[in-house]
Amino acid sequence: MLGFINAILDFSKIEAGKMELEHTPFRLEEIFDNLAFLIGVKADEKNLELLFSSSCCWAAYMIGDALRLSQILVNLGNNAVKFTDAGEIIIGVEEVTRTQEEIELHFWVKDSGIGLTPELQVKLFQSFSQADATTTRKYGGTGLGLVISKQLVEMMGGKVWVESKPGQGSRFHFHAKFGLQKNSIPRVPFNADEIKGLRALVVDDNDSAREIHAVMATSLGLEVDVASDSQQAIKLLEDADKKTVPYDIVFMDWKMPVMNGVDSVQVVHAAYPAPPPAIIMITAYGREEAVKTAARQGVSLKSVLAKPISHRALLEAIGEVLNKEVSIESSRAEPFEDNQTIIKKLAGAKVLLVEDNDLNQELAVDRLSQAGINVMLANNGQIALDILKDTHDFDGILMDLQMPVMDGYTATREIRKNSHFGKIPIIAMTANAMKEDRSKVIKAGMSDRITKPLNITQMFNTMAQWITPQDGTAADSTDDQPRGNSSTETVPELRGIDTRVGMAITMGNAKLYLKLLAKFRVGAGDFDQRFAAALADEDPTAATRAAHTLKGTAGNIGAQGVQRPV
Repeated sequence: MLGFINAILDFSKIEAGKMELEHTPFRLEEIFDNLAFLIGVKADEKNLELLFSSSCCWAAYMIGDALRLSQILVNLGNNAVKFTDAGEIIIGVEEVTRTQEEIELHFWVKDSGIGLTPELQVKLFQSFSQADATTTRKYGGTGLGLVISKQLVEMMGGKVWVESKPGQGSRFHFHAKFGLQKNSIPRVPFNADEIKGLRALVVDDNDSAREIHAVMATSLGLEVDVASDSQQAIKLLEDADKKTVPYDIVFMDWKMPVMNGVDSVQVVHAAYPAPPPAIIMITAYGREEAVKTAARQGVSLKSVLAKPISHRALLEAIGEVLNKEVSIESSRAEPFEDNQTIIKKLAGAKVLLVEDNDLNQELAVDRLSQAGINVMLANNGQIALDILKDTHDFDGILMDLQMPVMDGYTATREIRKNSHFGKIPIIAMTANAMKEDRSKVIKAGMSDRITKPLNITQMFNTMAQWITPQDGTAADSTDDQPRGNSSTETVPELRGIDTRVGMAITMGNAKLYLKLLAKFRVGAGDFDQRFAAALADEDPTAATRAAHTLKGTAGNIGAQGVQRPV
């Protein structure tokens, strides 16, 4: 019902000419991360493979309405899942034209579903029209999603169309134009020139996945071969070794017929007495399950990627298996000035922060307060419930997941039982960024999530999508300038800690960063003892919670060696 009402309101705004698009900086990789989160859960439930295909601009700053672009892609993606019972969903983007000020992009959403007759295609973009209009129709919906999407696309200077045949799936296309931000620095985990010319082998029995991942790897400068099954892959590896042109990296799909990815890795390791190629396991069926399966067979996987895969995730995985140094450019490329329009929308909002770690509390409260957001703190889920019994005027809740007494999942489920809080945005804050974690967050009743260590741009963008001050307007601010480091404090070089990362996370506030360093030293100094005690604790989640907390806090100060999994 809420979705229907929102669709009616959007449709009415557009019809009345009252719909206005935002013009704020965003990155496509953030849009697609959100798609993986929102569409991936539904695709998982139907055992569909969700894939991303892109040949351009993942890391570039563009200017436009990220929320409305997401709305279009989510609508098309959800429709694709709804009308597909087996196979795959592919969401893609490519560059059409580019000038110094503007870029035009071509997006598409392809499915292997029921397809559409020419008669139905004509009706698709008409108000309240359904592909399945029978009174006992199998597929729900308002009939407004495609109409709204078409009008939003036209407001973005583009057009939308569909290609489809009954029984052969559909492919929806649209073009849209966006501004380009000048002098922005692309976010890259390391210097990609370091991997150019390396040889890679992509192994996947799914034709689309194999082609997409090969194109992505090629775009990073790798020399790529492909194999459709494990037997073909093993032969290519043996031939390459005999010719003394061995592969440097193998992208191995997990679930394949005859011989799965883990078995294949065992064969590869046995066949290579010398160091074998680096293995990146790829799965559409749950990262943790793949890791556990490999562990049971005595195979250690250094990197496992969950589909759908973005360019950035692929590049980070390559850096991980090749032991490349992570570049700080990704953090330094977050200019605070770009957030000002979004921050003004949030100013005056009342937020309940549920977080048990004092270092994370310090950082989050400082950043939120500097943005004019009123913050109340709760140390665990039970305290949050007690606060909500007396105070009902919060605009949103930021919820840590791993906490003592009551964790974030339990607290969220309890909050949703109260009808007064049925619609309040609850945004998870977690160091877990895997595909299966997204599903848990949604099923628990949360609206979205923010990953740790905190990415300030992502945090404010995510909050702005869900949280609105109660009076509908942002609080007035006499200071429109970013409030970073105005002190004369200096930060020394520290062995094992990349202080540039920590300073980027605190947005140049040296005083705050030094305070966080001191808290980390006190809080993590006896971690080995506390972890041993947690292992002996009757609470089976105590050790996991301790490790989770260390991972998040280490990332916030730039202790990346501690943050990364072994």
